[in-house]
Amino acid sequence: IEAMWRIASLSLVVATACGFEGNDPPRPDAPTVSFEFPTSNADETTTGLRVRVFLDHEYDTPVSVSYLIETGVGNAVKDVDYTIADPTNRITFKPGDREHFIIFTMIDDGLEEAEEKIDLTLAEPDGLFIGKERHTVQISNDILPRARFTTGMTALPEDDSVDIAV
Repeated sequence: IEAMWRIASLSLVVATACGFEGNDPPRPDAPTVSFEFPTSNADETTTGLRVRVFLDHEYDTPVSVSYLIETGVGNAVKDVDYTIADPTNRITFKPGDREHFIIFTMIDDGLEEAEEKIDLTLAEPDGLFIGKERHTVQISNDILPRARFTTGMTALPEDDSVDIAV
C-alpha cells in the first residue's frame, strides 16, 4: 500500500508540473495545441483580428485548453483597448477540428499613446499537450500612416503639378 501511495504521489507531482492539475493527462496519441505565430500586429482601428490556435493532427475525442490574458504595465485593457469575441477564455476542439481563432476588435480611443500589447498564454490543457504556448498582439497607433489634407479639392490639367499641404 505504501508503494502505491508513493506512485500516486509521484504521478500527481508529474501531472502538476506538466500543467495537468485537475485534468486527465493526455493519451500518448493526443494532439499538441499551439499558436500559429508568436506575434501579430494591430492598429487601434483593427476589427476582427484573428489569432490562430491549432492542433497538430485531428483527434477522435473533444479536447480543450484555456488561454490566459496577462495584465500589467504596457498591457492593453479589455473593454477599454479591445474586446474579445468569446469571453470564456477556453477553446474546445470537437472531434475532427484542427483550428480555432481568438478574435479581437481594437477600440480606437483617439489618443496618441505608447504601443500596447495583449499577451496570451495557453494553459490548463484537458486531453492534449501544449506546444507554442505564447502569443503577443502588438497594438499601435502608428502601423498605418495617417495623413490629413488641409486644402479642399484641386483640379489641374494632367500635365501640371501642384504642392498640397498635408
